Amino acid sequence: MGNNKVTALITVFLTFILFIILQPGDNPLALIRVASIVAAIVLIIVVAYTHFFWRVEPFTRIHKVTDISGKWEGAFPNKANKELEVVVKIKQYYDDIHVELTTNNTKSESLVTKIVNDGDGSKLYIIYKSKPLKVVESKDEIDFGTIILRVDEDILEGELFNSKGLSGHIELYRKE
Repeated sequence: MGNNKVTALITVFLTFILFIILQPGDNPLALIRVASIVAAIVLIIVVAYTHFFWRVEPFTRIHKVTDISGKWEGAFPNKANKELEVVVKIKQYYDDIHVELTTNNTKSESLVTKIVNDGDGSKLYIIYKSKPLKVVESKDEIDFGTIILRVDEDILEGELFNSKGLSGHIELYRKE
C-alpha cells in the first residue's frame, strides 16, 4: 500500500476516534477543531517517521532499507581513463533520497534516486544532472547520467554512464 494511502487511512482512523471521544455533534466549529487536531497529529507523525524513526529498530527490520545518508568519497574514470576523485553527500529520508556529487571541476545533483531491494541485495539508482563549477557558458557543458550502485553499510560500488559517452566503475567509501 502506498504512503499516501496509509496516511489517509491513519487520518480517517484518528478523526473517527476523536469524533467518538469529543462528540462534537452538529457544531461546525467543533468539527473544524477535530479536523485541525487530526491534521496536525498526522503531519507531526509523518514528518517524524520519514525523517527519524524509520532509521531505528524495529522499523529498520520492517523496511530493510540501508541508511546511506552522510558523506562518501571515492573515484571514477574520466575521459582520459584517469581516476577522478569525487565527494558525495547523501541526504536520505524514508521516502526520498538526494545525492550531490562534487569533483574538482563539476557538481552533479540527483534528479531521480531510488533504492531497490532485489535478490542480490540493495541497489541505488541515480539519474543526475552535472554542470561545471564555473559559470556555465553553453548547454553543451551540462550533461546527464545514470549511476547504479550496490549498497552496503560502508561501500557503494557500481557503474556510471553519462550523456557525453563516459562510462566506468565507481567506488565510494563512507566518511561520516
